[in-house]
Amino acid sequence: MRAIRSAAIAGAVAVAALTMSTAEGAAKTPFQLNVQAGSNPDAENWRGGEPEIAVNPRNPKNMVMVWAAMKQLTDPKTGVTYPGTLAQFASPATGMQTIQCQMAYTFDGGATWTGAIFPLREKPSCGDPMVVADSTGAFEITFDLMGSVYTPSTEGTQPTDEVAASRSTDGGRHWSKPVDVGTIVDRPFFRIDPSSDWLYEVSGGAITLSTPRQLVISRDHGKTWTPKQSFPSDHLAVNRGVIATTLQTGNPAAFTFAVSRDNGASYQESTIPGASSGGSGDWVSADPTRAGRFAAMQQVGDTLEILTTNDTGKTWSKPLHVGVPGRSVGLPWFDFGPRGDLGVMWKSTDPATSEFLVYAALLKVGDSNFSKPLRVSAAPSPGADFVNEGAGDDLSWITVDQGNAYIGWGDRRTGMLQTWFARVHLSDF
Repeated sequence: MRAIRSAAIAGAVAVAALTMSTAEGAAKTPFQLNVQAGSNPDAENWRGGEPEIAVNPRNPKNMVMVWAAMKQLTDPKTGVTYPGTLAQFASPATGMQTIQCQMAYTFDGGATWTGAIFPLREKPSCGDPMVVADSTGAFEITFDLMGSVYTPSTEGTQPTDEVAASRSTDGGRHWSKPVDVGTIVDRPFFRIDPSSDWLYEVSGGAITLSTPRQLVISRDHGKTWTPKQSFPSDHLAVNRGVIATTLQTGNPAAFTFAVSRDNGASYQESTIPGASSGGSGDWVSADPTRAGRFAAMQQVGDTLEILTTNDTGKTWSKPLHVGVPGRSVGLPWFDFGPRGDLGVMWKSTDPATSEFLVYAALLKVGDSNFSKPLRVSAAPSPGADFVNEGAGDDLSWITVDQGNAYIGWGDRRTGMLQTWFARVHLSDF
């Protein structure tokens, strides 16, 4: 089993705050570091992306970060390095595993991180990890658990492998034995209802396009899960037992909101008034401070369009747009924080160079518009190299707490895709 080893950071790659000029004006570069390099002694041999961050509500300095990792493979006979897309399906003859999950935890607000062993049970491979924190301060993860104990060098495939769940009650140091949740692997999305600590997981993927993505729910911290039910889209949000999702319907695409009040048995769909047609993407978030308040986000051209509702979709705000003029939008994420602030982040690419910077913005409680985009990354990164990275980075992240926004993304400024973290005080937006 290949997993990240426990090791305290020594000399983490931290970037000190400095002043710079951007198209948005003078701003401080947030504290940031390469978590993967600092917490994994074998980091130079692993690509990493698709990070997620969860914050302990009882101790905000305690966080867990998870990410997908892929081994840089070299054939021992020929010396040829496998491209990522081929390495995902390495044969038993290579004797190598390639797809893994890695994790780290912090108790000092992200200044230093310690690697933890990812819980894989008897299966050799892992992908698409996601993490949440519950009201007790425990962390839960879900992830694609793949492969076979009989063929440990071969990655598993749908529909034979399932998403698994595990829990940590000591801040991310140790994790319970994974439990299969009942849905097939590939890009699970994972949420927790802050009012009840119920867990909600949705997964399914490209190999089984004829089968809808499916939803399961756990009412006992991930020990047992409900029978799976069809789910109408990809992302989900939940608060006070109300499940929400968004989807694109029709041609040209109309941005649509769907809500379930019966634990996923049925959904009521309605087009979001004021949303642009022909958009793409289907992000959704629930405000934990207010019943019925949700936000929906889609990509429209080179901007992210965000609308909010205070009455579970009966009425909607005017659309708000965020972006950087002349730069594209990629791998965005957004989410409400515990005060009701709404944070958004994205990778912003220069079309002339294909290099990207990470930006973020904040809609503070009581404000009518988002803050000016804040440049998060201290240096530009080369754009994605899909051939050599494979499908190893299809997600970025932002989590907001009482005082800070925490941002995670896959960055290639060191020469290979690795997982970075940034901390931004809310007053800096």
